This record gives sequence, C-alpha cells and structure tokens, in this order.
Amino acid sequence: MLRVRQRVTLRRTSQHRQISQSTKLPQKRVILFGFQPTSIPHIISILGDYLGALSNWVKVQKATELADTLLFPIVGWLALTLPQDPATLRSGRDDILATLLAIGLDPERSIVFNQDHANGKLNLHRVELCWVLNRLTLVDNPRRMTAWKSRLAISRNADSEDKVDESLLNSGLFTYLVLLQAADVLVKRATHVPVGEDQQQHIELTRDLAEIFNCALPG
Repeated sequence: MLRVRQRVTLRRTSQHRQISQSTKLPQKRVILFGFQPTSIPHIISILGDYLGALSNWVKVQKATELADTLLFPIVGWLALTLPQDPATLRSGRDDILATLLAIGLDPERSIVFNQDHANGKLNLHRVELCWVLNRLTLVDNPRRMTAWKSRLAISRNADSEDKVDESLLNSGLFTYLVLLQAADVLVKRATHVPVGEDQQQHIELTRDLAEIFNCALPG
C-alpha cells in the first residue's frame, strides 16, 4: 500500500524569494515547480507575468545544495482539464521545454519531465493516488478553491469569474487541484513547493489530504 508521509513539509514561498534566501536545512530538499504546456505565442503574451517566476527558478537552481532535488514537470494533465488540440498540445510541450532550457535550467542539475508520460519512475502512482484522494475529498474542499473558476473564466473569455456559467464546468477541472497539487506533491515527496500567495489554499489542501489519507488508510 502506498503511504503518504503524515508530516509533509510544504513550504509556501511568496514570489519564490524564501527558498533562494533560506539557510541550509539538515535534510535534503525536494523542490517541486510546474509549468503548463503552451505555445510560443502564448508564452510571449504571458511572459511579463511569468518573468519573475522564471528568473527565480534559475536563482533557486544556483542557490540549492547538490543533495537537493529540483523537479520541473511540464503539467500536461492540467492542460487536459480543458479541450485541447493534440498537435497544439504536443507542440506546446516542446515549446515549454525549449523555454525552460533557454532561461537557464540545467538538465544536469534540474529534472525536467512530462507529467503526463506514463513511463518512468517520476510518474509512478500519481493517477492511482489521485483517484484515492478524490474518494477522500469532500466536495466542499475543491469548491472553496478559486483556481478552477479563473481557469474556466479564461477558457470562456469571460470578463470576470462571476460571469462564468458553472454548468460548463467538467469534473476534471473541478478536482484537478487534487491531481496537480496534492497527488504530484505527495508522490514526489516534495518538501518545498514555490507558489504565490494566490495558491496558499492549494498547499493547505495538500497538507490536509496527506493527514486524511494516513488516517483513513493506516499501515
């Protein structure tokens, strides 16, 4: 039986500053990032929003110890929560990989991989854990999250989240945080997840689900 560590150490960092300035820890760290596959034109259009994050990823890479593990999944499962053109998705995956390497991520130091590839030990048990966590998650938990509302609003070109027609919401988008944040973080045994203030509730949900999992499925 897969077991999740009950005391998961998830460090929320504001705009990625705390990790690069943190003191040495006695145990090695597993730092988990993530980037959604998208096309070069879209990358250019959002570059201003992500420039700070991208540059800080390189700073984290330089500041961490060699014993630390840096994981950079290209989160294809997240992309599939909304309709996608297969050719565009494949191209977007390659574009993101090229972008991450271009900004200075070193494949000898950082592990960049596709989240939605079935093979490889980095992707073992994620889908299974996601299914178990979905069974243990009350509907009110994802309903409190705001990320699915903003993602749905963007996909429908809505001016605000208040104008989103929730009848168009699919269950995958509604619960994707269970997969993206909780299952990914817990399967990877991540100790640090650099996110902005807007994703604090994702980290809190992940910690709660780790405790619920270990209480419901001991041993």
